[in-house]
Amino acid sequence: MTRRSWIASAASVAAMVVAGLILTSPQARAVPEGHYCTLSKDRICVDSTYMGDQIDVSGAALPGAEVIIKVTSAPGPMKLARKGKVGPIWMNVADVAFDNAPAFYKVNCTETLNPALSPQQMSSLGLGYNGLKSQIAVKPAAEDSPANFKEFIGLKEGSGLYEVKPHSVAVDRQGSFRTSFAWPSNAPAGPYTVTVYEVKDGKLVRQASRQLTVERVGLARWLADMAQNHGAAYGLLAIATALSAGLVVGFVFKGASKGH
Repeated sequence: MTRRSWIASAASVAAMVVAGLILTSPQARAVPEGHYCTLSKDRICVDSTYMGDQIDVSGAALPGAEVIIKVTSAPGPMKLARKGKVGPIWMNVADVAFDNAPAFYKVNCTETLNPALSPQQMSSLGLGYNGLKSQIAVKPAAEDSPANFKEFIGLKEGSGLYEVKPHSVAVDRQGSFRTSFAWPSNAPAGPYTVTVYEVKDGKLVRQASRQLTVERVGLARWLADMAQNHGAAYGLLAIATALSAGLVVGFVFKGASKGH
């Protein structure tokens, strides 16, 4: 072996050793996307018997890192009817629009959201209710008040569509994490995004997203399509169903009264 070829071989071996050290370093470990953020299912089918579901999210993070997982539906316009007192009567006095607000928003994390990241980072990522608020436009501007936003959040939490849960992501010493999200029956159909944020020493070191779809099937899909695209026919069907139910109930009670 010539001197030049020996030097080239030694350099190749040294490069391989250095590359191996880099790849095995905990701070630069490469984790395949599928293992880093895995969903127990990526499709929820809503039929006429659907009563809700549960989604498990798991993966592998750097040991000692905080894990924040956000699930959100596509943003859109939402309205809130603000009540006020007119004379002695309480009534709706204004419609408040929340533009760019998701219908579904849930966050689970290993610790608490504050002070995991700076307020600026929380706002840019839409993490936590304060971060979410920075991405929502309230109209009219005169109704953009903490009280109205608090009422909006309260209504969404009361319906099971919004939630922020600290200490709800379990992480072992190796960095493997797992958490669960309750999926209420009133969650709208459509695409959802599940995003995992990995935070260490107050810095976002990695994130990954997976897509989830909620889809109506069978009778539920047929009824939803009719309600959206054939409103008059859907209204007649609802009236006919109510009348039929009333006749059945009347018949049952009439039979019961004769039995006595």
